[in-house]
Amino acid sequence: MLVLSLSAWTFGALGMGVLAAIDVSSLNLTALPDCGLACLSEVILASQCGLDFDCVCANTTIAADVEACLRDGCSVRDALISGKWSKDSCGIAPHDKSLVVWLVPLVAVILSTIFYALSIASRLVVRTKGIDLGDIIMGGCVLCTVPFLWTAFQLAEDGLGKDLWNIPYDNIPSILNLYWWDELFYAAILPWTKISILLFYLKVFPSGLIIVGSHALILSNFAYFIAFEFATIFQCFPIDGAWRNWDGSYDAYCGNIHAQSWASAGINIFLDIAVIVLPLPELAKLSISLRKKIQIMGMFSLGFFITIISIIRLKSLVVFANTTNATYDYVEPGLLSIMEAAAGIVCSCLPAVRALFSKLVPSLLGTTNNASTHLYSNSASSHHHFSRIEPTGNRSRQAPAETEWTVHNTTFKASAPVELRPVENTSLSWVDLNYGKEPTRMQIHNTV
Repeated sequence: MLVLSLSAWTFGALGMGVLAAIDVSSLNLTALPDCGLACLSEVILASQCGLDFDCVCANTTIAADVEACLRDGCSVRDALISGKWSKDSCGIAPHDKSLVVWLVPLVAVILSTIFYALSIASRLVVRTKGIDLGDIIMGGCVLCTVPFLWTAFQLAEDGLGKDLWNIPYDNIPSILNLYWWDELFYAAILPWTKISILLFYLKVFPSGLIIVGSHALILSNFAYFIAFEFATIFQCFPIDGAWRNWDGSYDAYCGNIHAQSWASAGINIFLDIAVIVLPLPELAKLSISLRKKIQIMGMFSLGFFITIISIIRLKSLVVFANTTNATYDYVEPGLLSIMEAAAGIVCSCLPAVRALFSKLVPSLLGTTNNASTHLYSNSASSHHHFSRIEPTGNRSRQAPAETEWTVHNTTFKASAPVELRPVENTSLSWVDLNYGKEPTRMQIHNTV
């Protein structure tokens, strides 16, 4: 009856000369639920536009009032049906970001996998000790990005990236379920990536402050992992309410998911900054050229790029918390999450990748074998002061090349750029490095 009344009123008003931008006969009013008709008639007929549909469709205030009325007076499904009818009637083009839903994760996963593979190659080529715990943890993080790629293709197929009212409603629980799984992998990748980086710090920095700070941050990131994995899994009770209660028809209790998202993002940004800043004071003290110091500090500071992504993602959470179009508005925070996770892996692999390229293609980084010297010694030597370096055997002294080397505040001059490595069973020339009471025999390799 309400449909017939509204139709009769509309045609009567038009017959009296009220301007209309569309042919009302083309409107399928029977497709509207009763609550939708009530909202449209209440808001539109009370507006200044009357039945001037050009005016109605262009007026954002009317659109917001209709949306609020539908949200308060209709069920979720009826509100979606009514919203779709009004947008289609006004000729509003539907959104569609299906392409980027799977394209961005594809690029992110490929890049993070390539950089991890290069870092492993670096461990095998440059470093003699091979793969360690940090590399294994990082490998686990890379594996956790693979489900992102699988879910991305499935999400795009189900309708993520399109307007909520333009996809089959039965697809919505599937989308939310896949999104729930992505949140679990995301909450795991971020802290474990930082833990891998901190394990690297423990290997290369002897400073007591960095050791204490690294251990504290490892524990903090592990606590973050446990807390937010647990919070994500049990965001609703029963658990499947996280994806089945989208329209309020499933009996489930859900906590404040948006507050959880903000807490997770804020703590993660704090931990990111702490991990990035921790080694910078020690790097500033390195006895190397200013150019190399800037390069190394710049490489470690690239982690700020991840923090920038995290901050941008915070902005997207504002929309996420207030969305009435979840399958479209969820795209931006979802893609930023994947980009953040992949950027963390790439940045953590950069030191090893840089070492690999400086070994294989030294000119690419503006260095040459003559200009770059690597010092390898046994673990005991790192705690002593070298007092003397002398060539022995059949090796003749060469004129000093005025190349200064500083090892634990002890300065000495070498006749040419050299590489010092522990002597194994070999007959090549060697030198005595006297420190304490026990000399260490080291082999000299001319790097010219």
